[in-house]
Amino acid sequence: MRAFLEFAGPSTIKHISAWSGTPQRDLEPILAAIKAEPVAIDGLGDAFAAPGDIDAAHAAPLPLGIRLLAFEDNYLVNHGGPGAVTDPKHHAIEADIWGDDKPEPLGTANHILSRSIVIDGLVAGFWEVDPKANGAVWTTFDPPSKQVAAKIDELTDDIATFLLDDVGNARVFSLDTMELVQERANRIKKWAPKGAKKSSTKSAAKPKPRTVAARTKKPAAKSKSKKARA
Repeated sequence: MRAFLEFAGPSTIKHISAWSGTPQRDLEPILAAIKAEPVAIDGLGDAFAAPGDIDAAHAAPLPLGIRLLAFEDNYLVNHGGPGAVTDPKHHAIEADIWGDDKPEPLGTANHILSRSIVIDGLVAGFWEVDPKANGAVWTTFDPPSKQVAAKIDELTDDIATFLLDDVGNARVFSLDTMELVQERANRIKKWAPKGAKKSSTKSAAKPKPRTVAARTKKPAAKSKSKKARA
């Protein structure tokens, strides 16, 4: 329990129970034994942190930058889904759900199927490997700046290269297939943020899915050593 809170805390008893498989009624004496610190979190309610983490959090830097998350990333699933790390204005946006054909809003969904894009700590869009394009496709909830779009292009290109060329596939779980990966990529190409709040500015641009150009695999470095070539 201490290890989990050090890695993923603060966390509510409900979320700790879901992660550990331990009934909520059995968690309170465990939390007391390790001297977990109570803390209230906006949007989540009463939670617990590892001893000393609350004071340390005041000095921690903000989670700036752009990150591409994998399917079922701990950043999302350890806290009941993406709602805790998604701007409330995007909570109504519907996302594909793992194991369910019916989409659910980001604010209440638990296990989203799409791989996500996180910008400055908040879920801001989706990405997927695009096998037919030998690259990737991505979209954001709000239109990105040129700098952000260029960075996401770079990141998706790098990870598509790694998955397709080095790993050899882009499957996300054991029963996944490359055909299903392509289907998810195709859905992102046609994706529109259903449930998104309408902008108060009539001329506001709408985000458009973006496909990263097909890649050319980097050639292996040539050795200068005759012995190595042999």
